[in-house]
Amino acid sequence: MFDIYYVKIFIHSMLYQIRTNMAQTGERLAADFLVQNGLRIIAKNYFSTYGEIDLVAQDGKEIVFVEVKTRASHFLKAAENSITISKQRKLTLTGQAFISANPQYDDFSYRFDVILIFHYRKDDTYKIKHYKNAFIPIYQSY
Repeated sequence: MFDIYYVKIFIHSMLYQIRTNMAQTGERLAADFLVQNGLRIIAKNYFSTYGEIDLVAQDGKEIVFVEVKTRASHFLKAAENSITISKQRKLTLTGQAFISANPQYDDFSYRFDVILIFHYRKDDTYKIKHYKNAFIPIYQSY
């Protein structure tokens, strides 16, 4: 007989693995999409003390900070709403940390984009929705 506690742990770890794989696939598809549209990927999964930016790309003289959201459900509003004010603030601060750590981009402008990727399990296909200038940077006020 199985102990239900261990079954729950097993199921939880399997679901975590599935979500992690889907997120990695989404970030790879987003990077490919950006490259196909003329951007150059500078960094992937850039971390600072404030958080993480999934992709950092260059579009001419503009640095593009990209948040990627991959979803198995196809509720556009729910995916859009996952980029909260708090998340926008963390992305802004992380973007500032990237610029500070990379002075070669000091004279570049920058923007924050969001790429939503919807996975259709039935036929294992993906749909990409790209929001340029998805939000105005939110600076910490003291």
